[in-house]
Amino acid sequence: MNFSLRKNPICPAGDYPWKEYYWARPMPDVSYEDEYWGLAVDPDGNERNIMEEWDEQVENFRHIISYLGNHSPGNILDIGCGPGFFLSGIAPIWNRFGIDISRKATEICKKYANVETGELPHIAYEKNYFDVITMIHVIEHLINPLEYIKKIKKILKKDGIFILETPDFDSPCARRFGINFRMLNDPGHISLFTTLSLVKMLEDYGFEILSVEYPFFETKYFTKENMDRMVDTSKVSPPFYGNHVVIYSLNK
Repeated sequence: MNFSLRKNPICPAGDYPWKEYYWARPMPDVSYEDEYWGLAVDPDGNERNIMEEWDEQVENFRHIISYLGNHSPGNILDIGCGPGFFLSGIAPIWNRFGIDISRKATEICKKYANVETGELPHIAYEKNYFDVITMIHVIEHLINPLEYIKKIKKILKKDGIFILETPDFDSPCARRFGINFRMLNDPGHISLFTTLSLVKMLEDYGFEILSVEYPFFETKYFTKENMDRMVDTSKVSPPFYGNHVVIYSLNK
């Protein structure tokens, strides 16, 4: 079915209003600094400090780092760069830039890139400047995602590459587990997109889709344990194929 033909689609994860391209959840009453750059509990109930998992976090971006290895280096901007997990994995022959709302994170990221602290729509980047822009697990946190897409369109060069990764809240796993879909564990996930709605949004804003991928089978999460966990829908869903979608596109 062509997603663009559906009016007010029903969210498998809850009764959330539809806003053209995504379902909107209420804003959480949590601190971004505390939630992401200190001790936090993951969807499986494990207490973790991701700052102590640097190599593992970099490896989570391996599919995009490998993709960029096949392209001539230039100016790259990572939106929502955090402390620099992704940018630290990019070869220094790239002219690396980052932006994040967390000053705590950007202070660390300065080791790897030219960094700004703030919201993308309010940062005065030069038009048609970047060869590649990445936004990895960020758009789902934004209350104003379309403002970001408009700004990306302006600062990305013609035929520049835009790489967007986010959970798919209409994935087979999301539909099967409903409110127990693991990507709902984060209260900061307030803009819930689907693969088809993302494709439509990007095409509506003048991007050409190059490929759509679901990184899973080549990752550490492809295990028998996670496959077996798909049986019991009364518990939090496991990491599974389709939970995350990566869309590679060209600015036309």
